[in-house]
Amino acid sequence: TKKEQKEHTRYVANTLHFEYMLYQGMLTNFEHCAQFPRAHGAYGEWNGIRYFVMERMDGDLMDLARASPAPSVAEVADYGRQVLEGMEALHKRFYVFVDVKPDNFMYKVQKNGQKKIFFIDFGLAQAFMDMRTQAHRVEADGPLVGTPTYVSRAVHNGSICARRDDVEAVCWVLLSMLGGGTLPWSSAKSEADCCAQKNACDVVALSTERGAPELGQIVEATRKLAFAEKPKYLEYIALLTKMAKGKAAPAPGGKKKAATNEGAKTKTTRAAASK
Repeated sequence: TKKEQKEHTRYVANTLHFEYMLYQGMLTNFEHCAQFPRAHGAYGEWNGIRYFVMERMDGDLMDLARASPAPSVAEVADYGRQVLEGMEALHKRFYVFVDVKPDNFMYKVQKNGQKKIFFIDFGLAQAFMDMRTQAHRVEADGPLVGTPTYVSRAVHNGSICARRDDVEAVCWVLLSMLGGGTLPWSSAKSEADCCAQKNACDVVALSTERGAPELGQIVEATRKLAFAEKPKYLEYIALLTKMAKGKAAPAPGGKKKAATNEGAKTKTTRAAASK
C-alpha cells in the first residue's frame, strides 16, 4: 500500500542518517570501512531522495562467490581473516555489525593485486555496551534483525545479537562462498523454514563437504560462548590461516582436532529492510 511504501521510505532514510552519524562518530578512523568524501555534499537529499556518497569499490563477496573460476579455499580463508579482523576492531568500539551478508563486504583491488575487504552498510549496527557504565547489554528476545540466510542460530531463534553472533554469521558467509553463493536453506520458502533447516544443519559435515572444516569448528566454538562473552578472535583467525595453508589446526579451546582441506541474497528482517 502507499502507506507501507511511505513508511519503508522513511525507515530507509532514517537508517541512512543513522549510518552517516556513525561515520561522523564511532567509525571515525575505522580502517575497515569504505570512506566518503569529507567535502560538503557527501550526504544529503535530492528531489526527496536521501543519498550517501561513498568510496568506489570493485565488487562484493557475492560477486566473488559467483565468479568463474570460483574462489579457492585459500582465497575464502583470506577474505574471512580480513572480515574477522574488522569485526574484532568494530567490537572494540562496542558495536555489533548485525547485518552480516556477502553484499555488505566489498573489496578493492590493491596495487599488488590483492583484494582488500571493506565493510559497508552499518545501518543496522547496534551498541552492545553502555558507554556510561561499561556494562554489556542484557540478553533478551527480540524480532529478527539481519538477513535470515546468514544470521546465527541464536539470533534466528529469537535472541538479540551479540559479538558471538557476528562471528557465526561470518562463517555462514564464508561457507556460502564455497558453495557458489548459496547455503542449504538459501531457497527456503519462509523464514520459519530457513530457521528449521539451519537448526537441523550439521555444520561440521557441511563445512567438511565444502573443504573448510575449520569453519565448522569456529561455529561450534562461538555457540558455546555466553551472550556477553568475548569471542576468541585470535584462535579463529589462526584457524583461517591454517585453512588457507591446508593444514590441521588446534580447535578453539585448546583441544586438538584433525582438519584437512579436502575436497542469496535474501530480504532483510521482519523488523527492518536492508539495502
